[in-house]
Amino acid sequence: MDNNEKRSSNLKTRIVMAISIGISALILTMVIFVQFKTIDETDVAAIETMRETELRTELETAKSKFEEVEQKYNNKKIFKTQ
Repeated sequence: MDNNEKRSSNLKTRIVMAISIGISALILTMVIFVQFKTIDETDVAAIETMRETELRTELETAKSKFEEVEQKYNNKKIFKTQ
């Protein structure tokens, strides 16, 4: 019986060790996926911000060009009426 008790104890130790390693691996995998998700969301936010900034710059450029063309048009209109 002494030999059977050692085998039983050894088997229990292996099972506990395997379960501990499995839980640790699962937690590690979950943490890695959370980090990847956070990185992806951060990149998207940075890109969206950059796009918004670029769009604002383009809008300002378009407005200034429109104002220049409008002034030229008004000047020509004034000269034609005189």
